[in-house]
Amino acid sequence: MSKNKNKIKWFILINFVILFFLVIAFGKEYVGNIQVEREIAQLQQQRSEFENEQLDTLNLISDLSSEYYSEQEGRTKQGLGREGETLVIIQYESNTVTDGEDLATLGSYSLESLGNPARWFLYFFANDTFAKFENI
Repeated sequence: MSKNKNKIKWFILINFVILFFLVIAFGKEYVGNIQVEREIAQLQQQRSEFENEQLDTLNLISDLSSEYYSEQEGRTKQGLGREGETLVIIQYESNTVTDGEDLATLGSYSLESLGNPARWFLYFFANDTFAKFENI
């Protein structure tokens, strides 16, 4: 009987060793499958992003090749017009404060002649000059 018990012990031990190796092999396969699924999901997301970019590009191409865009570009950049149209250009002199302009030279201007950005600039950064303009 002790021979049978020894055989059963060895049989169980060998089965546990085989089971251990099988569990390790299936575990590796499972982890590999999870990584492949993650990669597939990432590639599908990239594909959808590329499809959206392609649609945006195709829309831009169709917009740029449209007759309306060509006409608008011709009108604004080239100064072209349709037959019978007259082009009128209105030029005006701007009295706005630039970054390099000395605030002392603003004495020749009135507050009404300054543009809105110049007024805000004077109000926040040269309040004494703004006050002088208000008193004029």
